[in-house]
Amino acid sequence: MNDVPPVPSGVEIILDRPRRLKYGFNAMCEFEGKMGQGIAESLNEKNIGFQSARALLWAGLIWESPELTLEETGDLIDAVPESAAEASTSDHLQYVMERVMVAQAADQGKAKKKDRQKKAS
Repeated sequence: MNDVPPVPSGVEIILDRPRRLKYGFNAMCEFEGKMGQGIAESLNEKNIGFQSARALLWAGLIWESPELTLEETGDLIDAVPESAAEASTSDHLQYVMERVMVAQAADQGKAKKKDRQKKAS
């Protein structure tokens, strides 16, 4: 038997407590649904703003907290501890977006690895 505990899924982010971000297909669909437009439109430099950032964080968290609301997600951004980011809202937002990008890159890397494995078999 393997007594090694499983590696937790997702990428850690420190908010009110340590949480894990994960951006699978369902998360991206939920994000688009909340934003009312496709992800490319929502995240271009002209449209990215506080609402987009909050919705993106929310979409990455709902896999482990399905009851989480957008408003509660905004409170989580405000709850980022000083050990993770300075006290200003813009510093909190920068920290959150950096973690979101790491999590998205991690999920894209997993998808590419699965595609390569399928092609090899």
